[in-house]
Amino acid sequence: MPSGEWPILVNEIAKDPATHGSTFIPILLGSDKTTVSVTTRQNDYYPLYTSISNVQNNVCCAHRNAVTIVGFLAIPKTTFMTVPEVVHFGDGHFQCVIYGLGPYIADYPEQVVLSCIVSNWSTKHFLSHFTDVFCDNVDFSTLWYQWGVDADVVPFTNNYPRADIHELLSPDILHQLIKGTFKDHLVTCFSRIAAAPSFAGLRRFPQGHGFSQWTGNNSKALMEVYLPAIEGHVPNDVVCAFLEFCYLIRQDIITENTLEEIKEALDCFHCYCKIFQETGVHFDGFSLPRQHSLMHYVMLIRMFGAPNGMCSSITESKYIKAMLLTNQRLDKLAAARTDFMAHEMLERKRACTIPIHALAEELGVPNLPQLVCLFLYDQLLADDEHTSDTIPLSACHRFEGCIKVFGSAVSTFFAPSNPSGIGGMRREHIRSVPSWRGGPGCYNTIFVNTGSEDGMHGMEVVRVLCFFSFHYGRDFQTFPCALVHWFKLVSDKPNPRNGMWILKPSFLNLELNTRELSIIHVNTIVHAALLLPIFGEEFVPEKATFHKTLDTYCGLYVNKFTDHHSFEIVS
Repeated sequence: MPSGEWPILVNEIAKDPATHGSTFIPILLGSDKTTVSVTTRQNDYYPLYTSISNVQNNVCCAHRNAVTIVGFLAIPKTTFMTVPEVVHFGDGHFQCVIYGLGPYIADYPEQVVLSCIVSNWSTKHFLSHFTDVFCDNVDFSTLWYQWGVDADVVPFTNNYPRADIHELLSPDILHQLIKGTFKDHLVTCFSRIAAAPSFAGLRRFPQGHGFSQWTGNNSKALMEVYLPAIEGHVPNDVVCAFLEFCYLIRQDIITENTLEEIKEALDCFHCYCKIFQETGVHFDGFSLPRQHSLMHYVMLIRMFGAPNGMCSSITESKYIKAMLLTNQRLDKLAAARTDFMAHEMLERKRACTIPIHALAEELGVPNLPQLVCLFLYDQLLADDEHTSDTIPLSACHRFEGCIKVFGSAVSTFFAPSNPSGIGGMRREHIRSVPSWRGGPGCYNTIFVNTGSEDGMHGMEVVRVLCFFSFHYGRDFQTFPCALVHWFKLVSDKPNPRNGMWILKPSFLNLELNTRELSIIHVNTIVHAALLLPIFGEEFVPEKATFHKTLDTYCGLYVNKFTDHHSFEIVS
């Protein structure tokens, strides 16, 4: 928001010399029709939210109370501010401030009411002063049927100085992109979605995507696994272009180069959408208001800045928090648990210590001691000319001690475009356990920084079979590491159809099923990676289960739509 240009409002304010040198603080408004059915007999109301637009996007996205609920009433009449007032800012300085109406967050039905247009018409095809001229010179029937204007209603901004509701309606990622275009237009149920391997933070869809009530989180989760699932059944060019557009729009920082990429992705999406006309699905094309709104995103981003800080998912979370006290109770329980654990009042599951040969037998990796010896050589003795790949095993240090085994590791990285803290930092759990939540084992795949000049910008993908650490040397130096199974790139370029890299499991001897295993230091781990099967045109076997997907399919996509960090790494 602070990076928006605000050309019309700022120029209008600057006409008054008394405002020169003042700070302009746009008031961000939002509303969304909400139905409360518990104890209220299906009452509908419009909660009104407000925020100041000088707050950074990462504060809004981190849900740090930058947005607040004004009430559930109609917008009250108020006096209009034309003279700056002195305000004491949080940094201790005083500054002249002038307030004005800024972007208004609303779903399309609310936008129709606010802008006083006919449903299914664009909210951006008129400005208020043009509408006033038409209302004075054209009969109401013509305005309704030919111009899409409801002349019986006056926009609430009609008497506000420097405010036009048609300009102030902001882009809404949740309802226009995620729920609108993706859910209502592109999604079809596929059993392939249920075959997606487990991944940190990824929702499971055991029945494809069938659930009684569809939420924004359902759509976001489905977007992460949808593209490979439709391959061979639905033209995936249109979905790929749309997902590219979504991930570019949802970035925390949007530059001029990003805007060009957004325009290119949108042009591709509109071009590929013609397939629905050519195949007879929709002979006359589409006339969907939420899809049409995508055409205005570049202009609105230039006006208001990155839209991820103005999404209605932020405002919706506010009335949910206000209505449901359960969340508060859960927060108190979480705080109590943390306090009890700090005072050692709860038993914590510790890492187990086991002899290396016993662990080798448990994992079914008889050469684990030799792999540890090669790992120690790389950590202690390797140089530019000698590595564990070029020396005999007899030249390596021997290790016959005990190993401490862990069930997971935590990766912390900077990802401001994802749900994260104010500083943009995100935590992610990577698991490697023989049984997860009483079910099958969970062995996550991860990006590893190998510094390779080929492939995915120095990244490679491995599957973690075990996290462990051990002490070695006179000073008992600790080596936190992981036993991993490597995946190899099939090609030195991504798949041109969907922009995803293709991998296959690496084997030293395919006939004997001898996997390429090694031990890596945990400092080389970047974060989790999601691999999805290449289904082709075949259907998923009925007995297929998600925890065996990586062992069943020989070809796998590196999913770049898992989150924004993956999108930037492997695009």
